[in-house]
Amino acid sequence: MGFSAQTNCNQTQDIIMGKLDKRRKGVYGPPIGCYSVVFVDDVSMPQAETYGAQPPIEVLRQGIDLGLWYDRKTNMALHLLDVQFMCAMSKPTPGAKLVTPRFSRHFSFFCIDEFDEETLQVIFNRIMLWHLDTRGFSKDFDPCIEEIVQGTLEVYKQCRLNLLPTPSKSHYTFNLRDFSRVILGVLLSVPEVTPDLQSMKRLWIHECLRVFSDRLVAVEDRRWLAACLRGATATHLHDDFDVLLARLTDQPGHKIDEQDLRKLIYCDFANPKADSRFYMETTNMEHLSSTVEAFLVEFNNMSKKPMNLVLFTFAIEHVSRICRILAQPRSHGLLVGLGGSGRQSLTRLAAHINEYDLLQVG
Repeated sequence: MGFSAQTNCNQTQDIIMGKLDKRRKGVYGPPIGCYSVVFVDDVSMPQAETYGAQPPIEVLRQGIDLGLWYDRKTNMALHLLDVQFMCAMSKPTPGAKLVTPRFSRHFSFFCIDEFDEETLQVIFNRIMLWHLDTRGFSKDFDPCIEEIVQGTLEVYKQCRLNLLPTPSKSHYTFNLRDFSRVILGVLLSVPEVTPDLQSMKRLWIHECLRVFSDRLVAVEDRRWLAACLRGATATHLHDDFDVLLARLTDQPGHKIDEQDLRKLIYCDFANPKADSRFYMETTNMEHLSSTVEAFLVEFNNMSKKPMNLVLFTFAIEHVSRICRILAQPRSHGLLVGLGGSGRQSLTRLAAHINEYDLLQVG
């Protein structure tokens, strides 16, 4: 179970008791012969009460200290057998909530430090090398392994240093998952649609935009990220950012800005008649628009609730981004926007394009 600031002690007790069996009167535990491990994530998160205690944590402490809880209606003791607690929390930082020593004294501590740069490079270099070998890329692509990993590391470090969370940008939090999502996006490449190193580098720029830029809410932040990518491309990928993306603009020698980067679109549904769907760069926006329109018509013909959508450029860009999320393993999306901006409709369309069933809660 995961704790949040709103978790209360009654919820904590009810969730754990709901997983245990009644062995005899007043005694609860897992099925006989089994052992129950209760894992509590973010154990330090619950809101403290007036006197500083955190009630959900105190309930866990009582279960560990005394091996029992009390029925809230009858006040009868509920003894716990064969139950062990494992907890996880973020590292203590200034201003962060800390668990009390009378709770933490029951635990053996195991602390995991952040990976250093050398470790990250070794891990992701091996992953990239494995991908290139298994997918059948030629040895000409080997130099891009170290270049892409180092470039991603540079962008990741700069984002953590410069894009800090504020009250209006509380979601500006970057961690190792963001680093891995960029690499996982690059792993969608296949030799059939990635003919040279330049195409692989363009894919890397696109994945950095999807992972980092899509989270940004201010124009100046997106402008800063474009400059950061330009520097990382020159320093680590040993290529010219504007030359790599020259096809995005009709003006030779034009300096690529954050608006031009919107035209860099990758998707795997641009050619719906193909036997295999390859994640590839889309250069013909009119063809992509007609393809998405065709998928919308197909969805409306099959659905009991047809959607009357106007698929302008922004909508098509968002559909391609949602499809990218759905195509990746263990990937999740949080769509943030005003009511009526199309979050639900575009998700339905993207799920149809990826041939998924969509379930809605509530």
